Formats: sequence, structure tokens, C-alpha cells
Amino acid sequence: MPLPVGSEEVIKRWFGDRGLEADIGFLRKTGLYYDLILEWSRRINLVSKNDLSNLLERHILDSLVPIKEIPIKGDLVDIGSGAGFPAIPIALVRPELYIVMVESRRKKVLFLNEVVSKLELPGVSVWNGRLEDYFPAKKYDIATIRAVLVTEKNRKHLRKIIKESGKIIYYNKFNEYKLL
Repeated sequence: MPLPVGSEEVIKRWFGDRGLEADIGFLRKTGLYYDLILEWSRRINLVSKNDLSNLLERHILDSLVPIKEIPIKGDLVDIGSGAGFPAIPIALVRPELYIVMVESRRKKVLFLNEVVSKLELPGVSVWNGRLEDYFPAKKYDIATIRAVLVTEKNRKHLRKIIKESGKIIYYNKFNEYKLL
């Protein structure tokens, strides 16, 4: 199903304001992602029911606010991916990134695996478990964290799994982020 009426214009304006371009592939896959979130939200708690009406702006586009901090190629780990924010929107804009989504809740892992499959995102995978149990074979260029409390313990573990020159992008509230 396509995005709700007016959504494509909102996306194109948002991208244009940032000197980016939303191609037809992004629009098509974003529509499919949007539909999957709505479908699965009937069964599991992916997004607050109050937020479903703001899904595009509050979740999908908000995930892309720090896009200029994210390289075109490289390795990204997303902590506590939940419904796939910010990893899935980033993957749609940066298809050459290798992305691992770390998610501890099994139902959300099932959802994320379906999204990765249906959106045909070969560079994206899901790891089921908690951050403190995640010890990847290689270090990441970028870590993203949204809607997860960052503790000193988490921060120390993140520093172990990202490169010395790597960035941790923390989404601290709607339409804002900071580098840790």
C-alpha cells in the first residue's frame, strides 16, 4: 500500500530542506515499511497507539535527522531497535551500510526480520539479545541509540564495540540528537 495522502510531499520537502533527494525506491520501501508497522502493531506493541498517527514525522523522518553524521559506507550497530528506528530508515537512505540491529525482545526480532526480508535489505541483520551480551567480531563506525536509557555500563560496552574514531549517536528527543 502507498503512504497516506500527502506523505510523499512531506518526505520530499523534508529531504529537500536538507539538500537530499528522496528517490522512488525510498518512497516505495518507506510505504511498505509503514504498512508493516501498522499491520504488526495490531498484534504487538511496536509504537504507541498515540504515535501511529505521527509515524512518518515522529519516527521515520526523525530517524534521519543525523543522516549527515552517518557515512555512505561502513558499519553501523543500532541498539534497542524495537520497530526498526532509526536503523531501517537509515538503511533506506544509506543502502551500502552494513547494519546490525540489536534487539532483546523476540517478538520485535521477528518483526525486524520480516521487514529486512520484505524490504530486501541484504546489508541489514538482526541480533537477538541484550547489548551487554553482544561481542561482535569487528568494531563499528557508528552506533545509534534511540528510546533506550544510556547508562555508564552501556556507554562503556558501546566504546568496546565501536572503533576509536567511531561515533555514538544518541537520539535524546524528537528531532534532536547528540554525539556521545
